[in-house]
Amino acid sequence: MRFSQSLRLSVDRNHFETVPPSMFLLLGSLCFLTFGCEQADLFVPTTDRQNTGSLQIGHTAPPIEIGTWCHGTPVTQIESGKLYLIEFWATWCGPCLTSMPHLADLQSKYGEQVTFIGVTDESPSQVNAFLNSKSPSGDQWSDVITYRLGTDDQAKMYQRYMQAANRPGIPTAFLIGRTNKIEWIGHPLDLDDALNQVSFTETSSPGE
Repeated sequence: MRFSQSLRLSVDRNHFETVPPSMFLLLGSLCFLTFGCEQADLFVPTTDRQNTGSLQIGHTAPPIEIGTWCHGTPVTQIESGKLYLIEFWATWCGPCLTSMPHLADLQSKYGEQVTFIGVTDESPSQVNAFLNSKSPSGDQWSDVITYRLGTDDQAKMYQRYMQAANRPGIPTAFLIGRTNKIEWIGHPLDLDDALNQVSFTETSSPGE
């Protein structure tokens, strides 16, 4: 299941009144069993959850392959000696939108020391419409977001990162260190501590 999929139920009003209560209980149970864990991940930080996938902390980061860059300067590859933060999100995901101003602040704080990239499997037109809409602060999202946004048109990034790391829920972020290794996987709001511990350069400390 790709990370932008969600349950959409359409019920005709005339049929609604004739459905027995037991049917609603059955449907509710099925929805919980099918979507409960994934939706819970959208709201619960996943930093401490055990990673049982083939992509784990300490492994070499998969290559970056973005379909369309919608915001910021394109990145073609992961370069040694640099740090990257790849975050999977979607315009419909409330927790993702809540995390975006925080990620923008971190990008402004660390500047060129860390390259922040937001990845969604939505279309470029959807992302552009989102960027032109207003954020809760009243500013356009294009002015709020200080980092790069790209689309995952063929789900290659999702497969290489989210699926490989056994992470079904968003937002989820992957921190890539100077040696191209995955150094941290978790919820964007838990990123501060990880960045405070990461090795930025031979001579500098975080935030300098």
